[in-house]
Amino acid sequence: MTLVVCEASKHGIVMVGDSAITESYPSDWKLHSGSSINPTVRTGAQKIIPIWKINAGLSVWGFGTVGIEANLNATVPIDKYLEDFAHSINQNETLEDVGNKLADEVNKRIEVGKVRGGFHLVGYKRENNKMFPCLYHVHTGHEPNGPHEKLELHKDFPYNIPNYPFDTALEAINNGSKFYLRNGNYETFAYFQRYLTNLMDRLEKERNFICPDESKFKTPLEARALFLKLQVQTICEFYRLSDKLETIAMPISWLSISPKGIEKFEPIKI
Repeated sequence: MTLVVCEASKHGIVMVGDSAITESYPSDWKLHSGSSINPTVRTGAQKIIPIWKINAGLSVWGFGTVGIEANLNATVPIDKYLEDFAHSINQNETLEDVGNKLADEVNKRIEVGKVRGGFHLVGYKRENNKMFPCLYHVHTGHEPNGPHEKLELHKDFPYNIPNYPFDTALEAINNGSKFYLRNGNYETFAYFQRYLTNLMDRLEKERNFICPDESKFKTPLEARALFLKLQVQTICEFYRLSDKLETIAMPISWLSISPKGIEKFEPIKI
């Protein structure tokens, strides 16, 4: 599977992703002995893709490959496809344009209804004289076990956060709240992040221990990026040491975006 996480805060946007791609096989595919084929994992997929012309970012979960229009069974690596897609974007396109275009193009390359996956799309937007971060999600539906639909754009933050109307969501960000998109095998990460947040709050209150210390970094956004990177790295190590298949694995890539544009992109290092 995978783990991709996006964070929106008053400092900016951070995207972090692992590099594992899990290949599963139909249950009726058998080896010579009659045994089923176990899932296989490869690492080295570049899941975080900058879109330089519009200072935005893309990440992927659930897809290892896509087909071509003439052959949906072709296996084009998803990271190579997304890198090429990102280069095709022009500077006049909006996040909505990009999200809808991505959905339309990938729907032509998959068996709609038979696959589950999605893409995070992030960047800044100006509306009604307000500049704010956006976390969008292009996906095949909310239910893990289906029904799986065609890919569609969902404008999650700040437009569709439960219990947070648009203006309330922006006010919360400005007051220090953080909002996340988490996909792939994210359940273990969600537990870990919740307890880690509580731990860091207690350490700050009871031990005057502050992490990350923003004064150590060039910008507060860099501090947020490296702290989120650490969290994803930790989950990679959990999986490496656990009894589970290493469907979340290093190396890791990350991207940070401020209101001024892309601040830093660190691709995977193999």
